[in-house]
Amino acid sequence: EDNLALVMKIGKERGVAVVVRAENEVEARRLYALGAEYVLVPQLTAGQHLGNLVAALRAGQPVKRHREHDLRHLAHQRI
Repeated sequence: EDNLALVMKIGKERGVAVVVRAENEVEARRLYALGAEYVLVPQLTAGQHLGNLVAALRAGQPVKRHREHDLRHLAHQRI
């Protein structure tokens, strides 16, 4: 509901590009229909990333840079 309010109020009234997160594809389509500039759907993004990694591995390309990037990111997380 917060995302809906952001898209409907802030984005349209102020001409701001609103980027929001959706829990599923149905919610994402609704947010796009209401005018969201971009909707992040974590499961979709993760699937795309995994597909890119598999394609790189099949092509014989190393994925070491992806691993190192993730490890650097994880090192800065507070748990």
